[in-house]
Amino acid sequence: MTNPIEATLTEIIGRKVELTVRGDRSFTISTEEVFAGLGERVAAFFGDLAKITTEHDDECGSFAYVEI
Repeated sequence: MTNPIEATLTEIIGRKVELTVRGDRSFTISTEEVFAGLGERVAAFFGDLAKITTEHDDECGSFAYVEI
C-alpha cells in the first residue's frame, strides 16, 4: 500500500517516488529511474522552506535530499 504522502508527491512530481525519512528535519525523495527534473519539481513544491540537493545514478535513479 502506498503511503499517502508518497501518493501526493507522486502526483506533484509526475513520477512514482519513494519518501525516506532521514531525521527530524531531513528526508529523501527518490525515483527508480533517472529523472533530471526531480530537483526542480521538489524545489517548486517546497519553495524557500527547504534546502535541496540532487544526485542522479544510472543504476539507482534520482535522489532529492531535502533539509527543512
